[in-house]
Amino acid sequence: MNKQERDTLIMTKLNEGMSLSDVQKILAQDYNIRMTYLELRLLADDLAVNWEKLDKPKPAPQPAEQAVTPEEDDESFDEDDDEDLDDDEDFEEEEEVAEPGAVKVTIDPAPRPGMILSGMVRFASGIRAGWMMDRRGRLNLDLPDDGPQPSQEDLQGFQEELRRVMQQKDEEMRRAANDGRTKVTINPVVPAGVKIGGNVEFASGAKGDWYIDNSGRMGFNPAEGSTNPTQEDVGLFQVVLQQELRKHGYGV
Repeated sequence: MNKQERDTLIMTKLNEGMSLSDVQKILAQDYNIRMTYLELRLLADDLAVNWEKLDKPKPAPQPAEQAVTPEEDDESFDEDDDEDLDDDEDFEEEEEVAEPGAVKVTIDPAPRPGMILSGMVRFASGIRAGWMMDRRGRLNLDLPDDGPQPSQEDLQGFQEELRRVMQQKDEEMRRAANDGRTKVTINPVVPAGVKIGGNVEFASGAKGDWYIDNSGRMGFNPAEGSTNPTQEDVGLFQVVLQQELRKHGYGV
């Protein structure tokens, strides 16, 4: 199946009323074409799709048949619930002060395994999801297949807000990298198998040796008695290292 045939299939299925999740499954199962939900949604934006048919308004919530008393609510609150709330505490607090209908995007301090970035998003429609970016720069959303899906406007707003938040984070990182707390040196002599290396003192106080081997992989050996660097330490180190490499004439 070539690109034109793929796009025609996607457009046809969507205009028949099929959901993006179902189209995603058909592409993977029948044609071995694997796309993330977000990639498929962005591709479909350029196709002649009747989005009004797909972006159906959500029905108003029905009142609960039986109210839960405070006592019953306390009894049903277990440790797992407490842990889940702790994980999203910052996101919930920021949502409380966010403007109604506004997009809210947060970035995790430590990305999900295998990802370079991840976080949470609350779309303008109120739908919440996790998002992640892999090493190829591909975005994906963590959404239940049987739950509500973000609209075209939701995704456009998410991309714009994510771009703004990432630019802000990059500026903050560069300012923090220039405060002098992260110190990187380059050693003139390195061991066999190492292309370049040196020492680093992280902002948190952790210390050690860094190196880039002949295959381009970076490694770090903590100094004796030193703690391990934090995720923020690593980010600041990468910024300062690039500055030092340029200063010493290494192309980065």
